[in-house]
Amino acid sequence: MEKINFKLAGLTCDACVKLAGNRLRKLPGVIDVKIDLASGSAQVASEIIIDRNDLQKSLEGTDYKIVN
Repeated sequence: MEKINFKLAGLTCDACVKLAGNRLRKLPGVIDVKIDLASGSAQVASEIIIDRNDLQKSLEGTDYKIVN
């Protein structure tokens, strides 16, 4: 299992966390997504290696950006 940790900018509420999580979960191979609103930290667990560019692409059309 692959785990990718990163920070998300633009999260302002629980609805943001839900939307971002739902978008990230749609990527092929994703098993689990954890997002902490207070810290802006996120973790994606997947069965395959996922490129950070693909993670960001899944968030297109939102105000959320991967910052590290």
